[in-house]
Amino acid sequence: MWPVGWVERSETQKNMWGGMRALPETQRKSYNDFMQYRRVLIPGATFFFTVVTYQRMPIFAKGEAVEMLRQACRYVLHKHTFRIDAAVILPDHLHMLWTLPIGDSDYPTRWRLIKSYFTRHWYEQASLPIPE
Repeated sequence: MWPVGWVERSETQKNMWGGMRALPETQRKSYNDFMQYRRVLIPGATFFFTVVTYQRMPIFAKGEAVEMLRQACRYVLHKHTFRIDAAVILPDHLHMLWTLPIGDSDYPTRWRLIKSYFTRHWYEQASLPIPE
């Protein structure tokens, strides 16, 4: 039986937007002040992920975006082996179940590479400058 790990946002991050919006701009903390992930790094484990698009934009409602996401995953799979056990892609977010190779727990690098590949190529396709 494979061990299962998961990633979830901290309670502070989950609750921050409801209470923070009511504060004046000068009293709000930046989003990065609340980024405190609880990461379970178990080599060879199976992990469940939920990834949300920026400002919940329905990027994946377009077939080209889903195809580009597939290309990004293939690109990263070629360089950093892992298995995608399941994937659900919705217009503004996605869910994935991954199993990493035995002895490997580096899913953050894989996600970084997938996101950067997708973003770079999405902007190139649309002939837009990549925001800094």
